[in-house]
Amino acid sequence: MLTSGQIEHVKCFLREDWVAEEQLLFVVEQLISFTAVGYECFTRDRTKKKLQYLSPSVK
Repeated sequence: MLTSGQIEHVKCFLREDWVAEEQLLFVVEQLISFTAVGYECFTRDRTKKKLQYLSPSVK
């Protein structure tokens, strides 16, 4: 998961010249990482909710 410092670092790159070749790779990697973590949390929560629906005793 990205730290708040890493997110701020990415925001700085996006505000500045983020098209610069050496910065673009970093920004893309961080965006992919951020998206992957978000999707993982979404699927984990969705699976947990399905399990709770099927078996209310699961916490």
